[in-house]
Amino acid sequence: MVLVVLLLCLALAGCGAVGEPLPPLLDIPVPSAGLTAVQRGDQILVAWPAALMTTEGVGVRPARLGPTRVYRAVLDSLRAEVSPAEFGAAAKEATRVEPGQTTFSDAASHDWAGHTVVYAIQMTNLRGETAGYSNLAAVAVLQPPAAPVLRVRFTEPAVILEWDAPAGASYRVYRDGQALAVVSVGVFEDRSFEFDHEYRYMVRGLAQQGEFSAESADSAPQTVTPRDTFPPQAPRGLRAVQIDNLAELSWTPNTENDLAGYNVYRNGTRLNPAPWTTPTFRDTSPGSSPRYTVTAVDRKGNESKTSEEAIP
Repeated sequence: MVLVVLLLCLALAGCGAVGEPLPPLLDIPVPSAGLTAVQRGDQILVAWPAALMTTEGVGVRPARLGPTRVYRAVLDSLRAEVSPAEFGAAAKEATRVEPGQTTFSDAASHDWAGHTVVYAIQMTNLRGETAGYSNLAAVAVLQPPAAPVLRVRFTEPAVILEWDAPAGASYRVYRDGQALAVVSVGVFEDRSFEFDHEYRYMVRGLAQQGEFSAESADSAPQTVTPRDTFPPQAPRGLRAVQIDNLAELSWTPNTENDLAGYNVYRNGTRLNPAPWTTPTFRDTSPGSSPRYTVTAVDRKGNESKTSEEAIP
């Protein structure tokens, strides 16, 4: 009997520990602070980071997200700063994108040229509730040149990019997604490359007006892996002196950074099994009527043309 009473007391005590029921989570995403917008040709690319936290400080549940509303305001002048109040007075909903989508491509109207277009988004929950606008992202709409048709070739000192450029146009050159330079002609030489590395080049037309700029769509990217197939210069100043059964050769040293050495030939036959590393050579078996030439060799095995012939 005592045991039954004890168990009943414990059960009653456990029931008494239940507190007030918690309200359901609202699942309203925190407004984004990373909205960006850039012009690419006749498109304005709007992007933002995915929602991670709610206003209640818990992680976002993707299944509880509603669509993202994209708002746009077209202002009548070019300006770098736009106040939230000014945006709010002019903003109209441009589109709604699916929950979890983080980009929107907006076709730039010809009427927007010379105007500032400002974007903001509102992330919502399933009930359509929002915590407000994101940060504002402003784009000065200009008219950049058309995307060029890019041609790429390489020489020993440079990868050379070429395209047709009308007078007065400017272009921004990219390698592997990183901007290298802005040029006002249809050629650019990349001298910071390395042989045997793959590079991906792309060029965009550039429009600038005061502090504002806009780029064209991407040129078709060109991928190239430069190979060192360029031989050194032929050695110069070859001299040969024969005394009895000994011939002494000397020549002006080559100056290439990748020089491995030289090959010495007597009557067309190479005398050294591996590249000779000094600009002098002693032939201990010259024979009768020897005729000498020398070539230079780089570290890739590229061999130069022959030097002028020397007869001791």
